[in-house]
Amino acid sequence: MTEITLVTSSLLYKDKNEQLYNYFDEVTPLFAFLVRRTIHHLNHDLNGEDLTNYRTRLKQEYGLTNRFAKSSCYYSKKIL
Repeated sequence: MTEITLVTSSLLYKDKNEQLYNYFDEVTPLFAFLVRRTIHHLNHDLNGEDLTNYRTRLKQEYGLTNRFAKSSCYYSKKIL
């Protein structure tokens, strides 16, 4: 399996790209919370729920994109 890391160019000066910093301030705690929540639910076998339905419910409850929900589930499974 090949993994590719995509790096884009952006200004990392807070005064020049405040929108980027606001985005990361919002997304980072949410991702950490969702990973902890998903690990907890995976330890309890998702209470009999299918992973696809679990991801769909995450998307609906938190207004996530499919990619964000998939990445939090993937990362949670990788930690276990």
